[in-house]
Amino acid sequence: MRRALNILLGCLAFVLAAGLAAFFLKPGLDGIGARLDVNGDNYLTADELPPIVRRQREAIDSSGDGRIGPVELRVYMLNQIIRGRTTHEAPAWSGEYTFDNLRRYFAEAVGAGELWGGVIMLGRGGETFFTMSVGNLKPTTRVPLASATKWLSSAVMGALHDDGVIDLDRPIGEWADSIPASHAAMTIPQMMGHVSGMDTPFGIISAPSLDEAAARILEVPLRAAPGEQFRYGSASIMLAAWIAEQQAGRPWRELADDYLFGPLEMSDTTYASPLRPLPYGEDMAPEVASGLHATAEDYMKFLALIAQGGGQGDLKLLRVSTIKKMEQAQSVGAERASVPPAVTHDFEYAMGVWCERWESSGECTLIHSQGAFGTRPFLDRGTGIYGIILMVESGDEQRLIIQRLREVALEVAKHELGFNN
Repeated sequence: MRRALNILLGCLAFVLAAGLAAFFLKPGLDGIGARLDVNGDNYLTADELPPIVRRQREAIDSSGDGRIGPVELRVYMLNQIIRGRTTHEAPAWSGEYTFDNLRRYFAEAVGAGELWGGVIMLGRGGETFFTMSVGNLKPTTRVPLASATKWLSSAVMGALHDDGVIDLDRPIGEWADSIPASHAAMTIPQMMGHVSGMDTPFGIISAPSLDEAAARILEVPLRAAPGEQFRYGSASIMLAAWIAEQQAGRPWRELADDYLFGPLEMSDTTYASPLRPLPYGEDMAPEVASGLHATAEDYMKFLALIAQGGGQGDLKLLRVSTIKKMEQAQSVGAERASVPPAVTHDFEYAMGVWCERWESSGECTLIHSQGAFGTRPFLDRGTGIYGIILMVESGDEQRLIIQRLREVALEVAKHELGFNN
């Protein structure tokens, strides 16, 4: 019996050793590594690494040659699997709701999350009244926004609606050309709100053009009728941008610049690849759901516009009625089939934004647009206070800190501005 057990254990050890050897010693990059390898040399340089991994490059690069090879990448990935996800707890708040205590708390939160850096900015009425940065990030640092992109892209859709290029109120089959009958019943708000019925097999699509991206997306059968299921992803938003391109006869990047970024002087905002530093991805199809790179200062210009009903002084980019359409929850009553891991509560979803608080009518009154790298812009309709928490981390691991920071920041702003007096 003992001899048979020893033989069995020996065989298992041999199989495990052979498997590990095959895993580590097989030539070339595969999977995610191969997708990141721009020049195809089977090594990843700093310019090819995602922002979170890039900061750990020296630790991963055991050979010290400035490149990450297949074995080094697989060792890193195995360590990540063994270590598992670390959900960082938010520090406890104490004391009065003052700006001084918010500065102390933000520094504590950055330490608790072991963050590389962080920025927080708050504003109201077009004026920024609180700014703080810690570590390696500043209000002028341009970073990938991941899904915080969605709010801005939705605003471009709203501006196109106001200009008569697209129609937010009617099913796309009634006004857009070249739409398959299977997709004709969905609306742009449903597509931007992840309740179009489309599947979500795509993350970063990385197509050379929106034409090719749309062709890939349209090959995937629908999973439900519009409004029935909430499936968070990029595919429906990319398809919506392609429809806008067809209707306008102009590229999406040009539309975004002309209708939003240019008028707001958001000169540090551009679509590229969310997984690579600029300029990688600027020559590919715009990742309309996740690809913007921007600064906190630029995003605050946009938030000021939205908070003030689509206009600032003589500048008017969006109608109030269109902003209300953008902030109408689309996911109420829909089955939750796919929800991203960074979401902390059963929030609803509108056009490019999560609803933290909403009315029975579906009107969102406290909204945010959380990104996978931790950036969260937000707006409280009750007070007109808006702001952004900017970081380049794992939004999943930092989700409790991000949520608590938003709660504390808004509470402090309300106290300091006299809303709670």
